[in-house]
Amino acid sequence: MAAATKSNGALKANNTKTNAASTASNGLRRSRRSTGGAVKVEQEEEQDEEGTDAARSPAKKVKIEENSDVKTPTKKKTTPTKAKGGAKKNVKKEEQEQDAKDVKPSPGKTLAERKLSQHRSSANNTPFPRWPLPTHEEAEKVAWILGRAHGYRPTSEGGRGLPRFTPPAEEKEQFGGCGDVKDVIEATVRTILSCNTSGRNSTAAHQSLVQRFGVRNWEAILEAPQKEVEEAIRCGGLAVNKSKNIQALLRDTKERYGSLSLQHLHDLPTPEVQEILLSFSGVGPKVQSCVQAFCLGRASFAVDTHVQRLSIALGWVPAKSSREQTYYHLNQRVQDELMYPLHVLLIKHGKVCSNCKAKGGRLGKDAKWESDESDADGAKEEEDEKKVDAKARGCPLKEAGLLGRRNLKLLPEEGETEEAAVKKEEKA
Repeated sequence: MAAATKSNGALKANNTKTNAASTASNGLRRSRRSTGGAVKVEQEEEQDEEGTDAARSPAKKVKIEENSDVKTPTKKKTTPTKAKGGAKKNVKKEEQEQDAKDVKPSPGKTLAERKLSQHRSSANNTPFPRWPLPTHEEAEKVAWILGRAHGYRPTSEGGRGLPRFTPPAEEKEQFGGCGDVKDVIEATVRTILSCNTSGRNSTAAHQSLVQRFGVRNWEAILEAPQKEVEEAIRCGGLAVNKSKNIQALLRDTKERYGSLSLQHLHDLPTPEVQEILLSFSGVGPKVQSCVQAFCLGRASFAVDTHVQRLSIALGWVPAKSSREQTYYHLNQRVQDELMYPLHVLLIKHGKVCSNCKAKGGRLGKDAKWESDESDADGAKEEEDEKKVDAKARGCPLKEAGLLGRRNLKLLPEEGETEEAAVKKEEKA
């Protein structure tokens, strides 16, 4: 009997200890859940700052989590809260942006230095040394196919030839454009505004900037709060980055040269001008190339979205080439005298040809093949020649068999025989 009593006492003691341990464990779990709730509240507050509409308020979320049962003490992966407007996607985007911030740049090199280093390694070399196109002959052929299609005629036929650079007027009153003004800072600002947007939007942004600060009033733009410049150009898209880049351009110019002027670039050699322009924030190969071609009158083949798309379609660059690669390749392969006219004609054609327009893009109701009267030869004289609707006319590049070519024969490497090149290509 005494033994049984002793056994019951021990059993009760063990149960008491078990209950105490269970209570402590539950308390710990509640503490962990409460901490996890605080973390999620902080995450949701960050999302709200970015403009995300949360499906539940942070306070409600804490209450729900505190009342929920956690079956296992194992740590679970945090999943984004579903919300209106795709908060889950925004959380993922924020994580990707944070990952990008965590990637440390090469020690001792600024962004400008990295840009210049890349440019110096690419400026005199094509990224596709074995790519066979374009040859000089084909570049000229394409220039004249497009030239004739868009209203230009050879001088031997009484025309003025292909489009050519003409020095911009001292003061140009119209807005927009990609650098076709005499003032180098203005040319750079206009080209920055033209990036990643339509011509209509960039023109509106430039007009709004002038209306707010005045014509070429760089001092006012430099001294203004960044948000004020941002609001002035908001209609052009990417206003935050562009406003920062424009003010950085002005600030760096003043710090380097003592005044808000880059007119001395007109007198410097092209390689030096390239490096000076690329050293500014927001100025990449396309921006500096447009400034060189349209403001300074240098031989430079700028690559925008139309030039990139048609260069790939023509087989002038590999299908997966980037714009920068296309820029360096074309500037090595196309002869100087054809860089300006080909740039102008490829853009003109890419805008009006139903076959060559951007995928999903729409042609304007009045899209015509012929150039404006100020550009095309004989537009006024040839009144009997009616303009043809772009949607009803075939593509001259396609008719010439120049689009969609496949299995191009690569050039042999230096010191390599043609037979060895063919075998290497077959293996690849």
